[in-house]
Amino acid sequence: MFTFSQPFLSSPLKHLLTVSLFLLVPGILSAQDASPSTLLPDIDPQDIEIRGDFEVRFPGIRRQPILGFNPRPRVFQIDPDRLPFLETPEQVVTSLPVSDLERPSPPVYTFYRHPDRFRLWSTTGIGNYMAPEADVYLEVPLSEKTTAAASVNHFSSADYLDSADGQTSSFRNLHGDLNLVHYAGERSRWQLNLNGRSDRNHLPVTSIAQADPAADPLISRPDNNIGVLGAQLAYRNTRNARSYTDLKAEYSSFNAETGGVAGLAASSADVNSFKEQLLVTAVEQVWTGSRPGNTMSVSAGASYGMTELAIGSEGNWLLANLGTTFRTRIGYQLSVEAGGRAYYGSDEVKDQQVLLYPEIRLQYRLSDLITLRGVLEGVVQNQGIHGISRVNRRLFMYTSPENERGVRFSGSAEYEAMDGLKVQSTLSYGRYTRMGAFALQPGTDNLLTQVYLDGGSVIRWETSTWYDLQPERIQAYGGFYVQSVTDRNGERVAFRENIGLRLGGVYRFTDQLRVHAWSDYTGSRRVAPGRSENGYLLLGVKADVWASKDIGAYIKITNMLNQSYATWTGYDELPAQVFGGIMIKL
Repeated sequence: MFTFSQPFLSSPLKHLLTVSLFLLVPGILSAQDASPSTLLPDIDPQDIEIRGDFEVRFPGIRRQPILGFNPRPRVFQIDPDRLPFLETPEQVVTSLPVSDLERPSPPVYTFYRHPDRFRLWSTTGIGNYMAPEADVYLEVPLSEKTTAAASVNHFSSADYLDSADGQTSSFRNLHGDLNLVHYAGERSRWQLNLNGRSDRNHLPVTSIAQADPAADPLISRPDNNIGVLGAQLAYRNTRNARSYTDLKAEYSSFNAETGGVAGLAASSADVNSFKEQLLVTAVEQVWTGSRPGNTMSVSAGASYGMTELAIGSEGNWLLANLGTTFRTRIGYQLSVEAGGRAYYGSDEVKDQQVLLYPEIRLQYRLSDLITLRGVLEGVVQNQGIHGISRVNRRLFMYTSPENERGVRFSGSAEYEAMDGLKVQSTLSYGRYTRMGAFALQPGTDNLLTQVYLDGGSVIRWETSTWYDLQPERIQAYGGFYVQSVTDRNGERVAFRENIGLRLGGVYRFTDQLRVHAWSDYTGSRRVAPGRSENGYLLLGVKADVWASKDIGAYIKITNMLNQSYATWTGYDELPAQVFGGIMIKL
């Protein structure tokens, strides 16, 4: 045992050392097993390399690595005084490819411009045969969502022939309509249209053969008057660019009177009167499928006409349809639209007839310049007396309208030779079991009527081109067609030419002067067995001169070759004529 003669430490120092040992020793012992107070990595700025990969270190972790975590990353000693690597702008440019240093290509310039919108467009003038013409369009905004528009088109001529047969050869064609468009909300639109038509033509005086040769020939008075009043209401609800609902309804009233028959023994002359009331309805629903590019549609419609012919008999006809189509894209080049349509028809000849036809449309983009199209569809229609009169205003006798029906196939190719220059060619074939046509009324030489053939076919090849590279400077167009229209016996159908040609163009010399020239050729037509009408070529030119941006004048020459021709047998058209007038746009 050791003994001390003196105390090892004084009492105050002894107590202080004892307390310090009790406070420090447990902390030292516990620090060996303690974990860090945070899980954030201990980042040393010297470990950051701008162009290198940085791996963090988590000190104090002694467990097995999880999911590839490395608790002992490789750490490289670097110079603490090293400056970070920064590239100068010159060094950045030298590392780029040469193509990125070039000037980017500008966007492709297009010559197309949106046409100016006018509130008023008016062209009025008169020809040297006392032939006034007018084409006026007016648009008036009633509110932010409602717009009203009206248009009037008029062309007429006084007596321009002094023929020995008494043909006065005057006519009047007048058409006007009032259109009201209202947008209800952001997706719905209402459209109301009111229209009227008043046409008058003097028909050629003709002799009608009598059953009794001893009887005096009857002479037809040369009068033909047509009046039409109609109204259409349409509604569209659009959900997106490919999904919408369309509803349409139409009513029209048609009335025509042609010169009656007068004889020396007759006390009075009768007037042939033809009337028709037409009702048309249509509905279409289009919606998109789950796959982008797919569209489906269902549509239905009906047309019903009530007619009253000159002989006093009343009749009616009905044509209804129901169809569905599916549109899709196969790859990036082929678009397909396939479906079918069922028709139900009834007229004075066929009663309760049901027809079913396919509807197939294909479009294949062979290249950036060539597009191919194909169509296979059924053609079932009834124009009614109203529609027939629009095609031929010189009819003397109307018959009961019938439902025309057949199948049509066409294939076309479109070639874009260059920007603004396109060429399109189409070959089509139609086979009809009932087809409408015009013919001479039995016993007359020049009075026309509507007839229906038991069968026929139409083969047509047409090619057209247009040049629209600079609309503000030059535009050109041209078209050529060859066709064969025959009945079921292979005979040519009357008043259907075999060949046609149309050429024209517009050239703007300055902003104030523009010249438009055109030419139309119509080939020969068969009128009756052993009788044909010669073809004719019409040339015309028109020059517009603007004194300001709002008012100008024009001069126009038609039938420059002064040809004597008749679109319909017995009715000679206008000879060469010079027109002049003014133009207003606001």
